[in-house]
Amino acid sequence: EGKISGPVRDKSIGLFLQSLFGTAANAGPTDSAYTHTFTVEEGVQHSSLTLHRKDPNGGYDYPLSMISKFELDISVDKHATFSCDFRSKTRNSLTLGTFTVTIATPNVATLVAHGLATGDAIVPTTTGALPTGLTAGTTYFVYRIDADTFSFCSTLANALAATKITTSGSQSGTHTLTAVYRYLPAIPVTENVFLPQHTVFKTATTAAGLGAASAVVVRSAKLTIDSKVEDDRNLGSVNQTDIVNTQFSAKLEVTIVRNAETYVTALLAGTTYAVRLDLNNTDALIGATSTPRLYFDLNQVILEDAPTPVTKGGLTLQTLIFKATYKEADSAMITAVLQNSVATVV
Repeated sequence: EGKISGPVRDKSIGLFLQSLFGTAANAGPTDSAYTHTFTVEEGVQHSSLTLHRKDPNGGYDYPLSMISKFELDISVDKHATFSCDFRSKTRNSLTLGTFTVTIATPNVATLVAHGLATGDAIVPTTTGALPTGLTAGTTYFVYRIDADTFSFCSTLANALAATKITTSGSQSGTHTLTAVYRYLPAIPVTENVFLPQHTVFKTATTAAGLGAASAVVVRSAKLTIDSKVEDDRNLGSVNQTDIVNTQFSAKLEVTIVRNAETYVTALLAGTTYAVRLDLNNTDALIGATSTPRLYFDLNQVILEDAPTPVTKGGLTLQTLIFKATYKEADSAMITAVLQNSVATVV
């Protein structure tokens, strides 16, 4: 388990939203832009992620990563940022199966659908003897030939340079291959980031009225979505069988300059709102007129609290804490919509 955080970027954020919400509908293109609508899947097995941690000496996959908590934080003078708490299965090594290897210059190993990439670290073992040039229990590096074949290399640098090991002598027994860690080179992806000046907050009586609603001036905003994941364990295994989400809740906090009793009155009356937190990067274009955009609609919220700390010599700020509830008329509690230049989220 752990946490991932960073600026909100218009492409990669979709992967986290897909896993968090569970369902994504892709539409487009319109003016070279695609629209991805994320809705809450009515089930406990939302889409999982595989997270890859790249270290100087290798990289490790963490499969079945489930987001337990998502936070979107927007405040003046810094990027809009997100953070995700996650839980996942552990994986230090993975037995890939049995393989054969030629005695040749260079060696060619065969393992059907091996799933390896050039630079991956592997360890061979055997019930007999490997050919000269390979030693059981030693870490080697992959030069991928195709989906079923690869070559052993002595170092990562040799694998990247296609310098392969020569095998000689004889061999015997059954050979087994284990993947130790993966090598994933950094692939630059051009993305647009969202800034506080791209943010608009709106309230309306219903979600249908949010598009035409006037913006409310706010100092900061923080959206928290909690999916409360837990391990599904059974007897006979150390690892989880699954990681499932058991509940789904959302809370939105915004800070305003207090200049009226509007929200205190709403708090006392139990008034419900529909609210929208909208990030629209009008500084960038992904078509003739289309811009990167991400917005969250909360169909029905109740104002839980509106604290107003007062200090001498400063503006009186008020924090509005909205709790999202399921609105039966809309069959929804929260929806996220992302507009970018990617055809599908995954």
